[in-house]
Parts: sequence; C-alpha cells; structure tokens
Amino acid sequence: MSTFLMEEMPAEPSIAQAGPGASRDAFATASAPPRAPSESSTLWTRSFLGLLATQFLGAVNDNMFRWLVVPICKELVGTEKAAAALSAGLACFVLPYLLLAAPAGYLADRFSKRSVIVGCKVAEIVIMALGIATILIGDIYLMFVVVAMMGAQSALFSPSKMGSIPEMVHPRLLSAANGWMGLVTVAAIVVGSVAGNLLFGHTGPTGIHHWWLSAVALVGVAVAGLLTSLPIARLQAANPSRTFPLNFAWQVVRDMGVLASDRALLR
Repeated sequence: MSTFLMEEMPAEPSIAQAGPGASRDAFATASAPPRAPSESSTLWTRSFLGLLATQFLGAVNDNMFRWLVVPICKELVGTEKAAAALSAGLACFVLPYLLLAAPAGYLADRFSKRSVIVGCKVAEIVIMALGIATILIGDIYLMFVVVAMMGAQSALFSPSKMGSIPEMVHPRLLSAANGWMGLVTVAAIVVGSVAGNLLFGHTGPTGIHHWWLSAVALVGVAVAGLLTSLPIARLQAANPSRTFPLNFAWQVVRDMGVLASDRALLR
C-alpha cells in the first residue's frame, strides 16, 4: 500500500524478499510447520482459496492506492520536489520491513497465523480510510505517515501469509501453491494499476472531485479482503511460548552483518 511515494517500490515482497533478517525470524515456522487439521492431498482447500483471494485483494488495493495517489502527490509537491518526496516515501515504506522483521516473526510463531492475517486485514481497512482522509486534507506529510503504516502492515502480514502455506497444503504441493501465489499477485498488480488510474481520471488532479469513488473502492476492497480471510482454517501456533524480541533493533543490525558476510545469500 503506498502513495506516489511508492512509485518505484516493488509490489508486496515475497518470502524471498521480505527483508533482511526475515529468514531466521519472520519465516522461522516454514521449516517445521504444524499441520492444519483440514490439510488434504488437494491444493484447492477452503483455506488455500481464502488465502489466495486475500492476497489478490490486498495486492489490488496496494497498487490501486499507489496509482491513484502518485499523480495527486505530484500535483501537491510540484515537479522540482517530486524526486525528494519519492525518496522520503520510499524510506517510510521500506524501513518497517527492516525494523519489524523480528516482531513479525514473533507474531507468526506466537499466535495462529490465521489470527495475524485477519488482524492485518482489519488494519488495512483502517489504513485505507486514513489514506482517503489524507487525500481530502492534501497534506503530504500525513501521507508519509500513512505510507509508513502501510509498510508496517505489509511487514507484519507477509511472514504469516507465506508461513501458513506449508501448514495448509501437502508438502508435494508447495511448489504449485507458491506458483499460484505469485500468479495472483502479478494479476493483482495489473488490475490494481488499471483501477488506480481509472480512479484518478474520475477524481481529478487532487483526488477531491467525486472522492467517494476512491473511498468505496479502497475501503470496499479492504473489507472484501477481510471477508476472504475468514474461511482460512485456524492454524496451531508454532511456538506459543516464544517471548517478544525486545532487542529486535540490534537483531536487525546483526542480521544485516550476516547477510553482508555471505556472498551467495547477498546475491
């Protein structure tokens, strides 16, 4: 989820892109996941279909919001300051992936991944509503705050999303499941980009004209994403006794050092 400020940002990171330090903490449950009671030999379970739909709608919203707000922010800051604003927005979105890698892994281990997914979708509704408010106010600094919130929501969502796949599908179907996850993400990027540009065309240079169209689209898709997350079966917590990593900031520094020292991993 982002703004103009995310013009050069990649779409939602995959398990391999979730950020430095995520390999040990954010995705710690992937190696030996507890199996969901409803796991079957077929890929198309209610849980996996719900996860796919949730991912699709979330990625649609991310890109729809981005391509609605990109031209709006260009109008607000002007051409001369556009590059600086983009850099600031990029930092606001990316930093949560670094700072929240360990807390995100803690949530994915300590609680049921389904609970984390549903909670993140509730947060998405609130963030989208705040995003509409920033468009109406026209304050780019408030947009930076919303961008940071969007980055935090995505950072907390990704480990539970990707870590839940091995818990709900048969091991021999993992490659197919990951492939479908990537496919729906790419499709959502296309749909969201087109929808965002259409919204901008109907709401004017500042997004205020017929702003309710943007509100209905963004908040509506977020609500739909919450509804599609509900059919996901409750997954057993991987490590209910895990304690919160109070030194997560230092852990980020340590993991960055490990990443830098491993040339193969760095590539």
